[in-house]
Amino acid sequence: MGVEQLAANTWQIFEHSTPTTTMIASAVRRAIAEFGGSIGAVFVDYLQQIPLESGGNMAHEVGKITRQIRAIAKEHKIPVFLGCQINRGNQTTADKRPNHHLLLDKTIIC
Repeated sequence: MGVEQLAANTWQIFEHSTPTTTMIASAVRRAIAEFGGSIGAVFVDYLQQIPLESGGNMAHEVGKITRQIRAIAKEHKIPVFLGCQINRGNQTTADKRPNHHLLLDKTIIC
């Protein structure tokens, strides 16, 4: 899809500094209702902004969040793109390109 095609689409931004997965699911349902029963995709920026529900194991909590996001995608049959912060280790390499090993919380999200 080219930039022109993206620009021609209707975009809706739900902005919240710490959205829960419940809030994201609700925003998706509202957008689907508003746009006549379907939307093209959901972009979540970014995983680390979604608050953890408990002070427990980080890997368990991140896994729970990603499963909930996946459930939203499956329920509404839409792609959900979940951004994830990388560590800055790529800044020390010659090509400066991010790699899989630089993803934070990578054991659960990959």
